[in-house]
Amino acid sequence: MVALKRKTALLPIGLDIGQNGIRLVQLNDHAGGLQAYRAAVWQNPEISDEALSSEIISDRIRQFLQQMDFSGYQVITGLCTPGIELHPIDLQLPVGRTADDQLVKAASWEIQRLTTLNKELLETNIWRLPAAKRAKWSLMGVAAPRPLIEQQLDICEQAGLECIKVDVSACALAGLIHRLRGQPHSEIWGLLDLGLTHTRLILCLEDSPLLVRSFEIGGAKWTSGIASVLKVGQSTADRYKREVGVTVKGLSERSPRALAPAITTAGTELLQGNEELAAMMMGILRNDLHQLAVETERSYEYLMQCYAQRTAGDLVLVGGGALLRGLSEFFSSQLGICVYPVSQCSSYDTEKLVETLGPNQRLELCALAAGLSWQGSESHAQC
Repeated sequence: MVALKRKTALLPIGLDIGQNGIRLVQLNDHAGGLQAYRAAVWQNPEISDEALSSEIISDRIRQFLQQMDFSGYQVITGLCTPGIELHPIDLQLPVGRTADDQLVKAASWEIQRLTTLNKELLETNIWRLPAAKRAKWSLMGVAAPRPLIEQQLDICEQAGLECIKVDVSACALAGLIHRLRGQPHSEIWGLLDLGLTHTRLILCLEDSPLLVRSFEIGGAKWTSGIASVLKVGQSTADRYKREVGVTVKGLSERSPRALAPAITTAGTELLQGNEELAAMMMGILRNDLHQLAVETERSYEYLMQCYAQRTAGDLVLVGGGALLRGLSEFFSSQLGICVYPVSQCSSYDTEKLVETLGPNQRLELCALAAGLSWQGSESHAQC
């Protein structure tokens, strides 16, 4: 008998619970490319500083499950900074040796020493980092509050789902986008997750996060700033972000030192006649954008010193903030590297994923949920 390889492989549902919305994606690791089998997005129309209640989230998930033909009830959820903390640690693990109980216990003690979270209600885990000539660390440690994990499990249970894993969001994004990029494995590459209240910078080697940083800069602050200065409503300000955006015209030459020769990204030209409005919006968002550019460059340069044999790779944008028109051009002009939204990754998998998500489910918004689903793939080497 000859075992025939399956042409399709449905993965678990990826569940991304944001502060103001939820996204569910179930991937199909198809022989013809990575595809979205089912996807659902719900965003609270009212922007609020308060997180959605567990009851609202579980009710909305149940509605999606009733309305859409998701396959099975297994789900993977994720936790991200600043709710959790990630710390590189220096505990030598010989090549080929697995993390035994003694090492795991030692790593847990070190993570608890470094964390600012409540040590009495803490879950810890580790994964191996690629070797670096000038870096002392060998492992990445994660600290997650137990109540936060239990909240995720309770939401899934109330929605009738079986949570098989609560993962680190940085790992989920890195794993998926590493496949979608199709770029050389020797590069230090990055992704910028621009969320509602926070932006997370994740720098990676292959599919392994090396550095994760969080900034209190997000789309809600940008929308409120635009609405306040331009005297428009929140919905109009949101539309301005997507349709008008910001312009790099009139900016001084790269304020941070370039990491590599600048690469101009296509597809972010401003709508004709809106240059003045785009310049005004750049004025509103300038401080936040420059802070992100400076901190991103600083982080790249730090890792380039630690991994001296590596080159600086591109920066991929995800999250709702990635839909700000002109953002890729701004970061490219400031950093001197190729910057683009995740839907413009140059691979066949990206093309198929964007196509099967459809026009109403943007990959930038669904990237984390898709990455969590991808974590359930047997072919993916997880963190």
